[in-house]
Amino acid sequence: MSEVNEKIPGKVIVLGLLFLTIVALMVWMEIKPEAPPEPMPVIHSEALEPATAKMAEPATQPQEISETQKHFGQLIEDFKSSAPTQADLQKLTAQQVHYTPEVIFKSALRLGDIAQAIADHKDLAAAGLKFYRECAENSASPNSLRASCYVRHEKLIESSGLIEPSLSKDSQVSDHVKSLAQKL
Repeated sequence: MSEVNEKIPGKVIVLGLLFLTIVALMVWMEIKPEAPPEPMPVIHSEALEPATAKMAEPATQPQEISETQKHFGQLIEDFKSSAPTQADLQKLTAQQVHYTPEVIFKSALRLGDIAQAIADHKDLAAAGLKFYRECAENSASPNSLRASCYVRHEKLIESSGLIEPSLSKDSQVSDHVKSLAQKL
C-alpha cells in the first residue's frame, strides 16, 4: 500500500480533498444549480411591417387585453387629454412662460409614466412606438413634448429590437423638433 501512496503525487490528493470539501459545503448549504435561461423572444416574420412587428408571446397567455395593457391605454389617454397644445401655451401670461410652464412639467411626468410602463412590461413596446410616433408627429403639441417623444421613440427602437422606421426622415416631424431632440 505504501508503494501506491508514493506513486500518487501529494498535489492530486490535496486537490481531491478540496473538491470533496467544496461539494460537501454545497450540499450542506443546499446550493442549487442555476435555472436555465429564459428563451429569447421571437419576431414573427409575417409581422415585419413597420409599427406592427411584435414579440412572440408564450402560448400560455390569453389573447384578451390584460390589465397591464388596459392601464397602459389609460396612461396614454391621460396624456392625450391633459397635454397642452401650442395654442394653449400662447394663452399663458408672460410670467407663466418665463420658466417652463407647469402644464409642460405635468405632461413630461405623464410621458415618464408611459416610459416606465414600457420598461416594466416589454410587451408594450409596439404600442409604445405607435404612441411616440403619433406624439412626435402631432404638430399641435408643444415642440418640447414632441422632441421628448421623438427621443423616446428612437431609443425604444434600439432597445426593443422591433422593426420600425426611424423618425429622422419623417417629414411630419419638423426640423426644429429634430434639432431639439438632438439636444435632449
